[in-house]
Amino acid sequence: MPGLALWLIKIFVSLQQDGPADVILFPRLTQSRGRWLQLHSNSMKHLAIGFFILLALSWKFSENNYTSQVDNNKKQVSSNLKDNFRNFRNALYQNNKIKIKQFIDFPILNDNNEIWYLVYEDVEKVPLLISGNIKPFSEKDFDKYYTKVFSKMFITSILNIKSDVLFKSGYSETREFKEDNTTYKMYATYDKAKSLLELNLAMNTIIKNSDGTIDPGESNIVYYFSISKNGEIKFKYIRLAG
Repeated sequence: MPGLALWLIKIFVSLQQDGPADVILFPRLTQSRGRWLQLHSNSMKHLAIGFFILLALSWKFSENNYTSQVDNNKKQVSSNLKDNFRNFRNALYQNNKIKIKQFIDFPILNDNNEIWYLVYEDVEKVPLLISGNIKPFSEKDFDKYYTKVFSKMFITSILNIKSDVLFKSGYSETREFKEDNTTYKMYATYDKAKSLLELNLAMNTIIKNSDGTIDPGESNIVYYFSISKNGEIKFKYIRLAG
């Protein structure tokens, strides 16, 4: 493209001079047919000017058209992402497990596959279940433990995430909720560069000891979602903390 631009500049400069444009345009042809070209220099100038203008306009149009297409694609992906996230929330609210499973890649499997620690009340059984190997969490397992994977606290929290704020700024958090002796809220993070959505359900449970003292029991369940190029979200795995 720089070579083309330089060539066009040479044409334009030559056309502003009194001499014929063909000296620059056709150096070899000028030597053999100089007399003929001189007679038609004015026509050549007009033709070159028209060609130059047409090429410049075409170049500009192509550039604008490409920029417009890129902008439209970005807007479409952003719109798809918001719609996808809202559809996932609606499926949770409606308790529509069939639709919810459309947002999950089965089996769920990652290092330690901590989702098993979430669904098993007796933590001591988890190592025996895994038996030294990481056990995938299948669609059948999801059907069995659905309410433990996506608890009432999770659903209440995600319904209060402001999706417009989240996908514009990359961050959103809910207000604090309370259920029995547990307070909880959600922190949502959208990493556009990594195509990753993180939903952190943070809980604080007040534990009263037999001696009358109170211990705060803080814990976090972090849900990770991947985001495809066209803005579709997929639940991938869970991490536990606390």
